[in-house]
Amino acid sequence: MGAAHPDELRKRLNSRQIAEWIAYANIEPFGSQHDELLHGIRCALFAAAHRSEGSEPPQITDFMPSYETPQMTEEEIIRNIRAWKGMADGDG
Repeated sequence: MGAAHPDELRKRLNSRQIAEWIAYANIEPFGSQHDELLHGIRCALFAAAHRSEGSEPPQITDFMPSYETPQMTEEEIIRNIRAWKGMADGDG
């Protein structure tokens, strides 16, 4: 949309206009996630056409990035915070 940051967009568009863009995106998706879906479809089709006989066909999601955040245990979270602060495991 030509804006470097959402704050810049809010200066140029009112809430009605932003709502219209959201509604349009729901009807006619655009942007990087839509592009990734299209590329996933193309890659899965190509891979399916060239797979060995008897093998399972690939899924579209096999060719798309995953944006899911892995779940961490409390211990992993504490270890990451300590590493970020430059603390050893035994430090308080």
